[in-house]
Amino acid sequence: MLLCLIIFVIVCFQISINLSWINKSLNPLTVQLGMTYANEQKIVDYTYKASENKQFTINTITNPLYINTTWAYLYEFYGQSKYKYLPFWGGRDQNGNLGNLPLTNKPTNIRYLIIEPTTGIPDFFVKEAISAENTKSKIISEQKVGNFVVQKRELK
Repeated sequence: MLLCLIIFVIVCFQISINLSWINKSLNPLTVQLGMTYANEQKIVDYTYKASENKQFTINTITNPLYINTTWAYLYEFYGQSKYKYLPFWGGRDQNGNLGNLPLTNKPTNIRYLIIEPTTGIPDFFVKEAISAENTKSKIISEQKVGNFVVQKRELK
């Protein structure tokens, strides 16, 4: 009986802690400040709406660097189910990583560079990734969503 009570108290305590983490931008389950599913959904919605139902391409600056798994997942399971199409992937090769954003032989005019909170990424790599994107496209507008930056771009 006492053991059951102790287990019950521990479970209740853990549930209350987990619930307190839900709306905080930094908790023990996140590495990057503001890296929340709600902000990621806002970014996906923004890219689709700002594209006005036209095909577009995304590129990302992520932690871990150059691994697009999170965004591929978000666009596949959230974006595609809501908007009925996928954007193209325009970043580094993702062979061997999870995610299936399609590649295109014909570049789209609309591109987005999604920059995650850069905690843990040396500035050199962030500048290099932005510089590489600048060779292909120019910034039309920039949105801040939480601690993310989303640059809407067009081909040069």
